[in-house]
Amino acid sequence: MNAERFLEVYEQISDAPDAVARLRRFVLDLAVRGKLTDYPRGQVETNLLGKVADFVMGQAPPGHTCNTDGQGTLFVKVGEFGDKFPRQEAWTTKPLKFAKDGDVLICVVGATVGKLNLGIDCAIGRSVAAIRPLPALNAEYLYRSLMPFTLRLREGARGSAQGVISRKDLNSIELWVPPLTEQRRIVAKVDELMALCDRLEEARKTREELRDKLTAASLARLTASDTTAEDFPTHAAFALETLPALTTRPDQIKTLRQTILNLAVRGKLMQCESGSFENVGTYRKLQNGYAFKSGWFSKSGIRLLRNANVGHGDVRWTDTVHLPDNMAKEYQRFALNEHDIVLTLDRPFIVTGTKVARVKASDLPSLLLQRVGRFVSVKDGLSDDYLFIWINSPHFNDQIDPGRSNGVPHISSKQVEAAVIFVPPLAEQHRIVAKVNALMALCDRLEAALTTTDTTRTRLLEALLHEALEPATQTLEAAQ
Repeated sequence: MNAERFLEVYEQISDAPDAVARLRRFVLDLAVRGKLTDYPRGQVETNLLGKVADFVMGQAPPGHTCNTDGQGTLFVKVGEFGDKFPRQEAWTTKPLKFAKDGDVLICVVGATVGKLNLGIDCAIGRSVAAIRPLPALNAEYLYRSLMPFTLRLREGARGSAQGVISRKDLNSIELWVPPLTEQRRIVAKVDELMALCDRLEEARKTREELRDKLTAASLARLTASDTTAEDFPTHAAFALETLPALTTRPDQIKTLRQTILNLAVRGKLMQCESGSFENVGTYRKLQNGYAFKSGWFSKSGIRLLRNANVGHGDVRWTDTVHLPDNMAKEYQRFALNEHDIVLTLDRPFIVTGTKVARVKASDLPSLLLQRVGRFVSVKDGLSDDYLFIWINSPHFNDQIDPGRSNGVPHISSKQVEAAVIFVPPLAEQHRIVAKVNALMALCDRLEAALTTTDTTRTRLLEALLHEALEPATQTLEAAQ
């Protein structure tokens, strides 16, 4: 299958998760296993890297000899690693270890362990090693052959504070080393396929930008100030019909959910004949929790609801503290009830989205801790279900202006109570809640369909990769 035909077929499943990245890695894996060209791999044995290359482990020069104004020898640390070659940004007047043009540089310590660059004439720091190929090894071939190894290494090191590659690790890397002419052919083939990947990536980016623009335009018509009650049903129907075809990413569905909530609490999701904008404090006061001292906490007793326990929609008890039972009676005014709406009052919820939850029977008994608020009714006319929708909407989030207390950003009860909410009659609130629930169920179906589609696309991608490179595989099997 030639590149043009491959591009044509690949378009069918190019929206698979990490499709282009997966293709790039597959190309590299095939290259290092001798499956990218028709050269018979069986004629060449695998070598240890230590037998076909030398190593220069970097060393840090004295700090006072380093500069950024060009004095002395060009100096490369991990911070200077670029996409393919190091950036020329630092120098030292006392170089200790050297790399040169034709080496391959590798990060051997830290969060970027395994990152590769082609070498230049320079000094290298202690976090960098230079791999110097012997005459039988082409530097460009070595650079590409090491990529699958370093990708696996970096994936294995994720979550670790710091990874390390030793000289022994470098020595033990297995490398297939065909003749130099074949190495150059493989490099050329890899470059050809990587150029194809660039084209695929650019095409995907263009598609995503177009989808985002179409989605934004559809949603914008729903929220535009000049959209009339007569126009709204037409715009809503169009959006709901087109969005499933435009939706290929979870963040797009999240945007749709937020738009639905925003329309609902502004009275635009249904044709509300009456209603008014009022401070939510007119109907609900926000009771802040008590500042229980950490020294009172125990391993058993009454659970304390902290901001860490309030998720996006539900209460989570994965990290729990308790107050001894013999102290709980004194603080019954902070006891939670089933169906209570609780809201975190710490600043991070503005960044990550509102952290608000409904208390269930299984969450009880529990007491409210400081920096978590609970809505308490002071006037009839506002449905808890409608209130919960409003709190989760951008209309609420956009009104909160975080203050600061002792340097710790937080939200005050007064700020929440001062936020404006559109309050239609109770019957309309119930209709809005029912409509939102139906549309959220649609979003759930979109998410489920997206997951299924992604799985299908991934499987098709694997099959396509196999088909595209099958001739090389057959050649290898015939040679063996």
